[in-house]
Parts: sequence; C-alpha cells; structure tokens
Amino acid sequence: MHNDYLLAFHSMDKLDQLSALGRMIFNLSLCGRDSYAVDGDGIENPSSFRRINELIHRISSLHTQIASESNPDLDSYIVGVFNTIDHEISLLKITWSYLLA
Repeated sequence: MHNDYLLAFHSMDKLDQLSALGRMIFNLSLCGRDSYAVDGDGIENPSSFRRINELIHRISSLHTQIASESNPDLDSYIVGVFNTIDHEISLLKITWSYLLA
C-alpha cells in the first residue's frame, strides 16, 4: 500500500498533502491513547506509546517541511518518512487504511 499512496501523495497539491499528514497525526494520536488507561497515571504499553510518538514526530516534521518549503531535498525526505511509517505501522499492527481514514 505504501508505494501506491506515496505516488498519490506526490501528485497532491500542497494543501492536500498537509491535510493528509494532519489526518495521519490525528489517527496515530488515537492509537496512542490505547497505550494508557483513562483513569490511570502510567503508560500500560510503553513500547507502543514510544513508537507512536516517534511516528507523530516524523510526520509532523514532514508537515512542517512541506508547509515552510525549507527542504531542498523534500522528495527524498518524503520517501524516507513514508518508509519509516510503513515499517512502524506494520510492527504496531496499524493498517494504512486506518491511518488514512
């Protein structure tokens, strides 16, 4: 799925790219909520929580790079972030369709 979406992402205009990344960040934050108990003080699944937080960090960094147009090698950066997303969501058992919903 990741290669198909990567091609589609490259063909989007900047606003659509930013919107898509925002949806990913939001959906990952929902997954992150599953790592801790609502009434608890601690994190029940630290490994999962850390992976999700790192993904949110990477995606929000890409979001910033696209918005600011400050990365001369943006295409390579996008590919790297998408490869990381693909790897990490497979370990977290999150599907691309959920991430993009």
